[in-house]
Amino acid sequence: MKQVNYGLQGIVSDESGNPVRAKVSIAGHDALNSHVFSNADLGDYYRLLKGGNYNVTFEAPGYITQTINVSVTDNVQTVQNVTMIAVTAEPSSNDVTINTNESAALTATGSGTINWYQNIDDASPIATGTNYNTPNLTSTTSYYVEDVIAKSNVGSTNHSANGSFFAGGATDRYLIFDATESVMLKDVTINVGQTGEMEVQLQDASGNMLDSRLILIETTGVQQIELDFIIPVANNLRLVSSEMSSGCTLFRNNTGAGTSYPYTNGSITIKGNNINNLDYYYFFYDWNLEDFKSERKEVVVTVEDTLSLEDNTIEDIRIFPNPFSNSITIELPYQSVNSSINIELYDISGRSILKLSNINLNNRQFKLENTQNISKGSYFLKITDNESSSSSVKQLIKQ
Repeated sequence: MKQVNYGLQGIVSDESGNPVRAKVSIAGHDALNSHVFSNADLGDYYRLLKGGNYNVTFEAPGYITQTINVSVTDNVQTVQNVTMIAVTAEPSSNDVTINTNESAALTATGSGTINWYQNIDDASPIATGTNYNTPNLTSTTSYYVEDVIAKSNVGSTNHSANGSFFAGGATDRYLIFDATESVMLKDVTINVGQTGEMEVQLQDASGNMLDSRLILIETTGVQQIELDFIIPVANNLRLVSSEMSSGCTLFRNNTGAGTSYPYTNGSITIKGNNINNLDYYYFFYDWNLEDFKSERKEVVVTVEDTLSLEDNTIEDIRIFPNPFSNSITIELPYQSVNSSINIELYDISGRSILKLSNINLNNRQFKLENTQNISKGSYFLKITDNESSSSSVKQLIKQ
């Protein structure tokens, strides 16, 4: 039992820290499909290996294949964690700066569907689409955005009409297909006449098994079975019902079903079956492929605390009249030759409603005119001296 803790193990994840189901193989070493796969839920993998140096290959659809030289020592746990790099480029998006208690309007563009996340490793997005308006924020907050390239389903969907239930037993029946890019076949739809067990295999053109699943079918009728097959780029691949338990039956189309090969979505082309009768379509309907996803890009919303008490570093500023109607005058206690000021007017919620920059003073004063369109109420005026970076906030009342 102790030996299971030795050998090679680790976690396979994407650049955002999310688990990736990847094939872990060693060229020239693996026999009889002794490669392993990392767990889709956790990303962990385990290989029992004798001490030595190995070139270990990690591959997963939608990611760049990596081969890493690993040194394994007998009776020692060797850990090799791997970060897979997505082939889909991250979306384009810019950081945003807002005032406190405001909503940020975030935008992103990409080649597919844009998803927004609160945290980098969240399973479910908080919004989908090129635009996302945040709730009102009072502190700097990060969001994460990804680009998803959808892989459409492929295969016949006629799983219930113009056919019959077939008791395969030990008789192989399979669909023949080509793959122009490596994809993950997540699940397929079957229609069960009688329950039982079946083995589903992914085979190459010569009938060599690439992967397999033993499926326990406990209910009759139309249902999905999970496969999680990593399909390589190749021609004449096979999706095979290699064996069914006694009495187990699955629906397949026959003459009159309107079967129309090829079925294609650009990545997969299902082009026939092993009995060479194109009226027949065997067992595996509506193939569901995993989408390709980019790395999640961090988008930072910087919240400026515009009315902090620390702003009151300029003493003896005069603002008059206060209350005001059509104009106000700002008077500093000093004037430097190189000095200019910025002013910004906020409503009571902290929303900026007026901003002027690089104002030159005249005899230490600046007159802000044409304020008649400002609604009556209470406001805050922030004055910043650009030479010293000192600032001050004063409360005003518009009457």
